[in-house]
Amino acid sequence: MQNRLLKAQILRDRMEMYWKTYEPVSDRAIEQIHLIPEDYMNIEKYNKYYKDNKKSIRRYMTLLQLYEYLAFTYSLKILRLPDPLTYTWTELWTESLLKYQEFLDIHEYHRPYYERYAEFVDSIILKQKIK
Repeated sequence: MQNRLLKAQILRDRMEMYWKTYEPVSDRAIEQIHLIPEDYMNIEKYNKYYKDNKKSIRRYMTLLQLYEYLAFTYSLKILRLPDPLTYTWTELWTESLLKYQEFLDIHEYHRPYYERYAEFVDSIILKQKIK
């Protein structure tokens, strides 16, 4: 019974995290990135591409939320915990996000924080190059 309850709680938490990815990026989050951009990305890249581009900075923050969520879902696979949206779904979502330069910039900068997911993303990038 305790195992079933634990699985139900994990599923509830996962779904709650999933729905949070659809929340719009707040103006306060945008202000925060402008205050301390080096916490979010390479400072040279910020100054060159994002500092004066409101649309790209908002997309960057949105995709950062998704990157962190997908890194979390990938970690469930490593821990052998079931992903209610399926592992294939995580791969397909990741693959579809690779068309955004912001997602690639996030991947580049956040690689040390999400090493296993970064390896997974690299494997998808490699597959795309081979095709």
